Amino acid sequence: MTKIYIGLGDLAERWVYTVRGIRKLTLSKDFPAPAFAINRGRTKVWNAADIDGFELRHPEVKNPEEKRRKVAGYAAAVAKKRTAG
Repeated sequence: MTKIYIGLGDLAERWVYTVRGIRKLTLSKDFPAPAFAINRGRTKVWNAADIDGFELRHPEVKNPEEKRRKVAGYAAAVAKKRTAG
């Protein structure tokens, strides 16, 4: 079976995120580890199957409505926390 690899530019085309936003996502705990890195470690590349799994757990990366819903939910939670404290 041939493995398919994906870089940041590929993810930017595939998702509703900028490259900067994707870089922030890569820092989250459940983002898959890169399959390998090139360019002295500066360019990371992921296995497409790992990215597919991440997309299943995070539909907001591919769906603008899901992204808006998540952002609105986060904003509401932060506002509630501020008023409670």
